[in-house]
Amino acid sequence: MGYDMAAATKTFDWWYDFGATVHMCNDKSQFKTFEKVIEGYKVMMENNDTTRVLGKGTVEISFTSKKKLVLVNVLFVPEIRKNLISTNLLCKKGIKIILESDKVVFSKYGAFVGKGYSCDGMFKLNIINKMNDASVYIIGFSSSRLWYGRLAHVNFGYLKYRSKHGLFSCNYTSNEKYEICIQAKMTKKHFSSVERSSELLELVHSDICELNEILCRGE
Repeated sequence: MGYDMAAATKTFDWWYDFGATVHMCNDKSQFKTFEKVIEGYKVMMENNDTTRVLGKGTVEISFTSKKKLVLVNVLFVPEIRKNLISTNLLCKKGIKIILESDKVVFSKYGAFVGKGYSCDGMFKLNIINKMNDASVYIIGFSSSRLWYGRLAHVNFGYLKYRSKHGLFSCNYTSNEKYEICIQAKMTKKHFSSVERSSELLELVHSDICELNEILCRGE
């Protein structure tokens, strides 16, 4: 069995591989079911090196189309750089594969399943990466303060309503106070009143002018 391990860094995405005879995954957390294999089981890479297989099981891939693809007998190979999907095994499961220009399209019984695009000499599948999705969820759930700022300081009733209807998730607390909003809503105290004269001759207005040295008629 020959596989490509030429990628410089490890990735948790899934790649469609013409040369793979089995599905392989480098991330144990992606397995729905898992069982260990006999010690010493190895697979051969494209460069003729071998690497250990530590187990096998079932992996569920979620495409961005909201469709799911269940892969069985996926080998757990932690040292491989990319998660690989075997063309041969997909075809045996009734998946129709169409190559169009720089993309690959998957369908089953005439219904669209998902697709991938050409990248680094292979086809990278358009999937919902659970590793990234988990980090986004943690950020989104961390605090209502984050969404409060993102939505331009809307009222908390709106946050609670949108969270309830699934727009985002946050640990809403109604007693949170935000310094910037308190400052923005502050008003100045009224100036103390000043006593003004109101009676006749209590307040005298006078005009002051400068007289020229030469007086003229009419001045």
